[in-house]
Amino acid sequence: MQGTQVRQVKQSLGFVQGAPRTNFRWVVLLLACVAQIINFADRANIGVAIPSLRAEFHLTNFQVGQMASIFFLAYFAIIPMGWLVSKFGVRGFISLSMIGFSVFTALIGAARSGAMVKWFRFGLGITETPTTVAANSSVKNWFPAKERGTALGCLTAASTLAITATPIVAAWILKNHGWRYIFFYFAIPGVVFSLFWYWLNRRHPQESPYSNAAELEYIQTAMPTRAKKTAAIGALGWLDRFLRAKKVKVLESSGQLFTSRNVLGVMLTYFFTQISFYGIITWVPSYLLNAKGYSIMKMGWVAATPWAGGVVGNLLGGWISDNWLYGRRKPMMLVSGLGTLGGMYAIIHAPTPATLGASMFITGILLNSSWPSYFAFPMGFTTSKTYPVAISIVLAGANVGALLSPMTGGYLLDIYKNYDVIFIFMGAAAFLSLLSALLLLDEPVNV
Repeated sequence: MQGTQVRQVKQSLGFVQGAPRTNFRWVVLLLACVAQIINFADRANIGVAIPSLRAEFHLTNFQVGQMASIFFLAYFAIIPMGWLVSKFGVRGFISLSMIGFSVFTALIGAARSGAMVKWFRFGLGITETPTTVAANSSVKNWFPAKERGTALGCLTAASTLAITATPIVAAWILKNHGWRYIFFYFAIPGVVFSLFWYWLNRRHPQESPYSNAAELEYIQTAMPTRAKKTAAIGALGWLDRFLRAKKVKVLESSGQLFTSRNVLGVMLTYFFTQISFYGIITWVPSYLLNAKGYSIMKMGWVAATPWAGGVVGNLLGGWISDNWLYGRRKPMMLVSGLGTLGGMYAIIHAPTPATLGASMFITGILLNSSWPSYFAFPMGFTTSKTYPVAISIVLAGANVGALLSPMTGGYLLDIYKNYDVIFIFMGAAAFLSLLSALLLLDEPVNV
């Protein structure tokens, strides 16, 4: 929306000429961040409960891996969910989603068999998918291009913050109340927050009673940071040539998304990154308890170190992409793949608990530095209508990696009886993410 259309919106909504911007987009970002914190905490708490589940229900490591992985099988529903978000918006539909995944979280705590846990995790996956799409679509709709990398850095940092705090909080609940109460307590925030989401959120700023015309005009017209250099293909010299930076076709229909090399390429790159990400979430707590002999609370604190680093990586990755790299997204994907590969080697060979914690922290920074880029990359060549479907395709493919990672790790552990083989598997995935970003992605420069 430009020029005359913006003025028409101002007049129709009755805003005062010259009024300062309301900046309500940052409230919308806060809502999206809280939604992601609740979402990711409910999916990540299974890692702390795994030793108890294995003992109570007499499960093998592969069966435990299946239990963690089935969540991501349900996540294939994200493509139709992306279409539904595009059709119905992010208000009431997402409030219902939050209530739904909170109910399934509580049901996991009430499960009486391993099979029940699996199916409740499946329900959790289906009901969580709309929230993830809506949170990222809110950034697309509410933020100008110059702020999207930073906003997505905050959003992904919120996800990582949830994974940082979850082992600590869940370990305390496990120690004092037992594994079932992990899920009972974690179910409460989603129900409460769904009310705030419905009250404050809207799909577009022009639909919100809390955003004025000055903010709307800023969102629609603000140029990216250092606009002239951002607009110039080749502004980064040899790096732009290496990235294959170019103007790419804007995809205006859903059908075009399924044949786009950039969409499929970023999906594959994210697929390999998710193998490393969810391998760490699922198996590091058990590794610390069983291979390192840590106490429950010590395990909780050390298991949080990759995600404490991840919060730093999310924020830095988005900010660097916006401000140092002129909106280029591919470089952080390359940094992530290379850094995670080195991090897996460092974790295996760490000689002391201090170096193990440091290795996990640094790995978390590098692994998570690319997360804002995965979500921002398709924004460079999609519209507000096609972006929800584009990011759903990316997430659906990526969650194949999340689906395979826990099961494959459990299978390897059953066969080799050594946690090192899981870290080798995750290192191989990091190397493949590096290759796919290098070979498949053209950096979109569309200003």
